[in-house]
Amino acid sequence: MDVGGSMINFNVLPLLAKGLSKNSQTPKEANATLFAHTINVVLATRYLCHIVGVSKECQRVAELAAFLHDLGKANDHFQSAVRHQTDAKQILRHEFVSGVIAWYLKPWLMQSYSEQEYAAALVAAASHHLKLNQEDRFGELRDRMSFYLLTEHKDFKKLTNWWSKWNQQPTLMTYPQAKSYTQNDLIELQRTIGRFKNKAQFIKEIKQVKSLLIAADAIGSAFCTTGKPQSVIDTIKGLFKGSYLTREDVSSIIETRLQGGKPRDFQLSLGKTTTRVTLVEAGCGTGKTLGAYYWAKTHAIDKKLIFCYPTTGTATEGFLDYLHGNSNALLCHSRAEIDLDILTTNEPNSELDNEVDLVNLIYAQLSSFESWTSKVIACTVDTVLGLIAHSRKSHYMSPTIFQSAIVFDEVHSYDDRMFLALLEFMKSYPTLPILLMSASVLPWQKEAITFLLNSMGETLTCLGTSCDKPRYRLSLNGNPFDGLANHKESKVLWVCNTVKEAVETYKKLEQMGFNCLLYHSRFRYKDRVKHHKEVISAFGKPGGFVAVTTQVAEMSLDLSADLLVSQLAPPASLIQRLGRLNRKYTNSVKEAVFYKPSFSLPYKEDGISAGLTMIQNLQGKDISQLDLSNWLKSNANPKKLEINLFPSDEFTYSVQVREDGYTVDALLEQDVDIVQKCKNTRGNWVALKKTLLVPIPVPKKKKDGLFNNSLKTYIALDKDWEYTEKWGASENNCRQ
Repeated sequence: MDVGGSMINFNVLPLLAKGLSKNSQTPKEANATLFAHTINVVLATRYLCHIVGVSKECQRVAELAAFLHDLGKANDHFQSAVRHQTDAKQILRHEFVSGVIAWYLKPWLMQSYSEQEYAAALVAAASHHLKLNQEDRFGELRDRMSFYLLTEHKDFKKLTNWWSKWNQQPTLMTYPQAKSYTQNDLIELQRTIGRFKNKAQFIKEIKQVKSLLIAADAIGSAFCTTGKPQSVIDTIKGLFKGSYLTREDVSSIIETRLQGGKPRDFQLSLGKTTTRVTLVEAGCGTGKTLGAYYWAKTHAIDKKLIFCYPTTGTATEGFLDYLHGNSNALLCHSRAEIDLDILTTNEPNSELDNEVDLVNLIYAQLSSFESWTSKVIACTVDTVLGLIAHSRKSHYMSPTIFQSAIVFDEVHSYDDRMFLALLEFMKSYPTLPILLMSASVLPWQKEAITFLLNSMGETLTCLGTSCDKPRYRLSLNGNPFDGLANHKESKVLWVCNTVKEAVETYKKLEQMGFNCLLYHSRFRYKDRVKHHKEVISAFGKPGGFVAVTTQVAEMSLDLSADLLVSQLAPPASLIQRLGRLNRKYTNSVKEAVFYKPSFSLPYKEDGISAGLTMIQNLQGKDISQLDLSNWLKSNANPKKLEINLFPSDEFTYSVQVREDGYTVDALLEQDVDIVQKCKNTRGNWVALKKTLLVPIPVPKKKKDGLFNNSLKTYIALDKDWEYTEKWGASENNCRQ
C-alpha cells in the first residue's frame, strides 16, 4: 500500500541510499541500496580503523556510527527524492532523521554499548554531512508538513538483523513505529537528543570517529559497485598498497638534493630527534626542507609524509623543488593541477586559448583519495588543519593524515586563528609526529607550543642553525629610484605593499629602460601561475632585470636577488622579504633599500612604524639573519590567543582555518559567459572557474550583479575593473 501520502508503494521497492538515473525505479548499482551501502560503509570503517591503528573503543564507536549514519534515509520523502518524484526539501535532513531513529533504537543498542559510546556514535552519525551546529536543537527543521518513517520495511529489518549477527548482539524485537512525524512531534525530541549528545565529548577519540566515518562513507559511495562485501576492503587495500615511505625512498630524495655535497650539522641532528614534536629555526635558504627529510628517516618510515605550506604558491614550490616527477608524490591544493601543467610546460599549450577545453586539458579536480595512494604529499596547511575546522576534504584525507608524519613550514607566518588551529591539532592527535619549521618563531608562539606539550606530558625539542654570517646592508631612501641605474646588470627584487603601487612602479621602470617582470596576486589564477614561472625562470638566467612584486614574494618565490628594494612593512614581513636577498650566500653583503609607502594599507600604521624602527636600528651595519631574528624576538609583544574558535566535540560544522582576508575571489564579468557556457554544456565548470578567479578587495557595499547565484561566485564588474594579462586587474578610480 502507499505510505505517508506518497503515490509510490515503497513496500514493493528496495530502500535506496543513492539516487537513481531518471526514468528508472530500480538501482543499476548494487551499492545504491541502503542495505548494501550501509554494509560497505561499516566494513570500510572497520578496515580504516585497523590500518590507522585507533583504540578498540574508537573502532567500536566508529562501526556503530557507520551502521546508524544513513538509517534516516528510510523515510518516504527521501525515497521519493532519490527516485526524482519530488524536489522539495525534507522537514529534517536525513542524517538527523538517523539520529531520531538511533534514539528509538537506544534500548536495543545500549545492551552492547555504554552511554558515552552510544552518544558518540549518534553524534558522529548525525555529523557526517558537517551540519550539526545547533546548540539547542538536533538539526534544523524545515517547512514541510511531515515525513513517514519506513522502519517496518523489509530492508530496514534485514539491515538490523545483519547488524545483530555481525555485532553479536540480541536481535531487535521492537522496531521504531512506522508513522508520519510532524514538526511538532520532532521539536521536543530534538531538544532531548540535543541535551544528551554532549556526552559524546567523553569519548577520547571522537574526532577520529567522525573523520573516519566521513572517509568510509565516501569510499563506500565512490568505489564499491559490485555489492560484494569484500570489495570495499579490496578497494581500500589497493589504494594504500605500496603507499608508505621506505628508508630507501627518503635516502634517494636526500642524495638527489645533496648532489654529492655534505649535510649541515642541524640537518643531521634532526634525524636523531626522539620527541614527538620538534621545532627547527633556521634562516631562509639554509636547508630546512632537506633537514626535514633527515627527520623523516626517524619519524616517517612505514608512514606517509606530509609537507604543509602557508600558501598554494609555497606548496607548489616545495613540490617542484623536491618531488616533481616522483610517481609516489602528490601536490594537493585546490588549484594544483593548474600549477603543475603550466609550471612544467616548456612551450605554451596551443589549446589553452580555448577556454572551454581548458578544463579537460589542464585541470582534473584532485580527489582526496589520491592522497591515500601517495607516499609524500605537499599541500596547503588548511588541508591538514581543516580537520579541526571540519573541512570535508580534510576528513576525506583523514586516513592519510592519521598515518603520517607531518611537517608544518613557515609557522611564524600563521595568523592567530591558524596558529590556534595548529595547537588544537597537536592536542587532538597526540600520536602524530610533527616537525615545525620557521625562520624565526616569535617568543609567544614558542611559549604556547611548549606550554601545550608540557600539559600533555611531552617536551619540545628545539634545533636550528645560527645563520650569523653577514648577508645584508640596510638603508632608508626617500627616492628608491636614485642610483638604480647602477644595477642594470643585477637581479633586483622590488616589493610594493599594494597591487596599484606595484603596477605604477613597473610602468615607471619600463619607461626608464629596465627589463621588468610583474608578479602580484591580482591576476586570473592561470595568468598568475605563468607570471610566477617567468620570474623564477628569469632569476636562473644571465642578465639583469627587475621583478616588481607585492607581498606574494614573501613566501612563494624561491629566488636569490642581488638587490632588494621594498616599501616599509611590519618587521616580520620585511624579514621575509630579506629572505629573497642573497639567498644563495655569496660570502658578501648585498644591499636592501627601504622607503615609506604613501599609505599604510593593507597594514596598520603601528606595523609600518615598527618596520621603520627596525630599519633605523639596523641600518648602516652588516646584518645577518641571526641579527634580524634577535631583533624581532626582543621587540615582539606578548599575545593572548582567543580560545573556543573551533567547534567542540559534540558539534560538527565547517569554519575557517584562517582569519578573514582582505580579498575575496571573484570572476571577471568578461569571463562569466565562458563559465556559464561550460556549465550549460555539462562541462567541469567549477574547475574552469577556478582557473579564472581573481582576488579583489572585499566589497564594502552591495552592488547589483556583484554575486552570481548560478556560478556561486562574486563578480568583478566591467564598470569597476579593467583587466590585462600583462598588468592584471586594476580597479577604476580606487586605491587598491
